[in-house]
Amino acid sequence: MPRKLREDSSQPFLNQDDLNWIVSQLYLRRVQIEALAMDMQSIQQALSKLIDKVHIMENQWTSLRKMAHNKLHTTGDDDQLQAQCIFCWRSTKGHPPAALSGRPPKVADQAPAGREKYLSLLILFNAQAAMVTTILISVLIGVLRMMAILPNMVWTQLPCYVFYFLMLVFWQPIRGIFRSPRIVFLDRLCIPQDDEEKKAAGIRGLAGYLDRANTLTVLWSNDYFGRLWCVFELATFLRNRCNRTIQLLPVEMSMLAFLIGLCYSMVNLAHRLINEARNVTGPDYDGRVETAPWLATLRASGLVAVIGGPLIPFYIYLGLDFTMKLRLLPTQLHTFDARKASCYCCTVDHTDPRSNAPIFCDRQLILEKLTEWYGDPEDCEDTDMGVDRAIEQFNHLVRKELADVFLEMMSGRDVLWQYIYLLIGMNCPVCTYLLGDIGFPPDSIEGWALHSWRARECTSICHIFLQIFAAVQLFSTVWTLGAMYLKDHHRFMAALMLTPILIVLAVGLFYYPFRLGLELSVDGSLLPPLTAVVFEALVLVALSYTRRVAMASFTRTALESAQQLHNWQTLKQLSLRSSESGQDVPPGIVSHDDFFSV
Repeated sequence: MPRKLREDSSQPFLNQDDLNWIVSQLYLRRVQIEALAMDMQSIQQALSKLIDKVHIMENQWTSLRKMAHNKLHTTGDDDQLQAQCIFCWRSTKGHPPAALSGRPPKVADQAPAGREKYLSLLILFNAQAAMVTTILISVLIGVLRMMAILPNMVWTQLPCYVFYFLMLVFWQPIRGIFRSPRIVFLDRLCIPQDDEEKKAAGIRGLAGYLDRANTLTVLWSNDYFGRLWCVFELATFLRNRCNRTIQLLPVEMSMLAFLIGLCYSMVNLAHRLINEARNVTGPDYDGRVETAPWLATLRASGLVAVIGGPLIPFYIYLGLDFTMKLRLLPTQLHTFDARKASCYCCTVDHTDPRSNAPIFCDRQLILEKLTEWYGDPEDCEDTDMGVDRAIEQFNHLVRKELADVFLEMMSGRDVLWQYIYLLIGMNCPVCTYLLGDIGFPPDSIEGWALHSWRARECTSICHIFLQIFAAVQLFSTVWTLGAMYLKDHHRFMAALMLTPILIVLAVGLFYYPFRLGLELSVDGSLLPPLTAVVFEALVLVALSYTRRVAMASFTRTALESAQQLHNWQTLKQLSLRSSESGQDVPPGIVSHDDFFSV
């Protein structure tokens, strides 16, 4: 407490004791201020040391990132892999994943048009979710139409199409709201293309990503095995394939399936619109248009011919083009040579077309990796011999093991299922009017006859799905047989020749039987349409078997052609060596290029 001064005015205001007390207080305050200054100086020094440590940690973190990029192919740490995936996405201005759950799939980014690749990825990742969503929405709208809450008109099924395309395009962002996002390694995005040092590190560490992936997705096009990058990725994945799968998705088939589904939807919508227009403009006393069964069926088949007739030759033409490219696949595999495979950097003369800056050669980096994997340690002194030996080992892997695996996938049914999901989801909205019709039975039907009539209407839903399966099988079979037996004709002429055959098969096997059974059934009898559905199912099984047999024969013929071409090239090389050495050419050797042509 401060000392109380005396209030006696007869004495001096300050005496010696008071002055001493004031001086002591001032000295105490001085000591406190000096101590506070020393504390501030200590705090400043501590902050400086802390900032220095932060800079050191930042430099160490940067060094760890660079080391991780260069040594990823030797690490087995999941956290390390997760960090590298995040860094790669950030370096390409993408959105970093929230978490890496499990082992990511690898998507091989190829050279076809961007629209086809984008559509293929939408089918692969979103088609199933879009199909399930559309089925639920279609059933909901169908029940509302059945209960007369919604009118039984075409416009009420349009929201089904809207929901389908929304889910097909935006399912992954929607899924990310409820679950952790799916992580994929897309080489074009995850390997930097604008930094040569990072690009080289990404190529060296590519095996690390592929070894940690569960699935390799191949967006196949006709020049897939002509590009060194693509074959290198696929062969790298097969080095350690234990319990891992390869997904194959031909990008041209994705566009064809989408166009076929779109055409089928247009036919159904046009059919319903015409029926509604007829009911509005020309109904009889009870609101129904009475026509002969054969006339109604003929009118509906005419509608199919008018809408599908101009489009079917176009689809067959594109399908034949795709199948002929598929026929050349065994030849590409069995004659693969890493020395002749193309690289983008070599096609542009190692110069960026936009900035004219030099581009490092990817072929050199890939050959270094092949030499490391397949080269002989004894050839370390002779670099050229080591590279040649590694290339021959790599060529043997592609021509033998890779060819068998890829051709087996091409001829399998797993490829078709992805497109069946697409077609079912795209055409499931047609079930809404079938469910709506169930809610308005004829007034003259009651009791068990009413249940039979409703079961009869439900067979129409089975008929729709059988038609979707049949469209995939029928088009695939016609394309395969056309590529086998009409390969000597012009593709446009072959498409025109196959168009009436396809229309007759489609209408005669998967349209007329059910329509006639539906029109000829008396008082809602279930037997005629049910018999037609069973007949369609049996035809579908037979058609599936025919497609597999045709595909096996097609693949076998292509393999024989590829083997003939390989033998011819071997004999030609032997002939050239014999002529250069002055030796006689062995009998049976031909020296002209007309021995085989594809």
